[in-house]
Amino acid sequence: MKFLSLFSVSLAVTACRSTPSPQKSAKIDVHAHFVPDFYAKALKEAGMYLAHMACPILPNGMLSFLKEIDYLFKQLNPKPDGIVMMSNYYGLYLGDRDLEPIYDALNELNVTIFEHLTTPCTQFNKMRFDIDKTAPSISQQQWQALNSPVAVRQFAAPTLDFPFETARTFADLFYTSMPTKFPNLKWIMSHAGGGLIPTLDRIVTYSALYPGLNLTEDSMKQTLSKSFYFDLPDLGLIVWGSDTVFTPMSSAAKYAAAFDKDVEEGFPDRRKANAIRATNARGLFD
Repeated sequence: MKFLSLFSVSLAVTACRSTPSPQKSAKIDVHAHFVPDFYAKALKEAGMYLAHMACPILPNGMLSFLKEIDYLFKQLNPKPDGIVMMSNYYGLYLGDRDLEPIYDALNELNVTIFEHLTTPCTQFNKMRFDIDKTAPSISQQQWQALNSPVAVRQFAAPTLDFPFETARTFADLFYTSMPTKFPNLKWIMSHAGGGLIPTLDRIVTYSALYPGLNLTEDSMKQTLSKSFYFDLPDLGLIVWGSDTVFTPMSSAAKYAAAFDKDVEEGFPDRRKANAIRATNARGLFD
């Protein structure tokens, strides 16, 4: 809390985790439930404005996810300002129709969803490690190795895999019409949309392969302006954050200082600079 106060942080995303099977996720379920309670208590004691987002664990099953949503938004005080969902859960991407009960519950609550990147999933490994079936024990490092391209030089998933993973799950959402089916949801997409800018026209063009789907450039723009937030749109939608606590505090402090310097240089107008630092992000949760 001292670190967050020092840098006037407005939003904390905590307990973000992707696990490969019900067996593995059962071991951390207590942790996932503890963290929202811990942050709610810490926020009360600190008496400061700090948005917080919860990270329910999907591999425990849809029912447990729905129960967690009910707990987070109807019992926890203060309730979270949104939730985090990974870009895929063992190959179950965010446009999967099995997620509709979850989106329906979140839509009723007008929830903001932050899409957090994880390793892509190949079709072969999706068949091997089904989210709803017994799966062999496997570490996160092994999972990344199984799903990465040849890793001679690009051994770190954030190098290229993560930006294109955002585009992949974004396309998946639109190919099943989730954003228009659940219009009260707001989506925060990482890394300026990742690989979306050079691929958006392809997403629209190849939507013709899906029977009954009629994506157009105009319809996409309309939905994007209403329900999606990136870190590179017009001024009123620019938001920024770091990976703290995944990123060490010392590194995060350097990033925050560098970001402040860039904002001051790029936006001499203090009102605009403050909007990028905090005001825009707060507007996500009004």
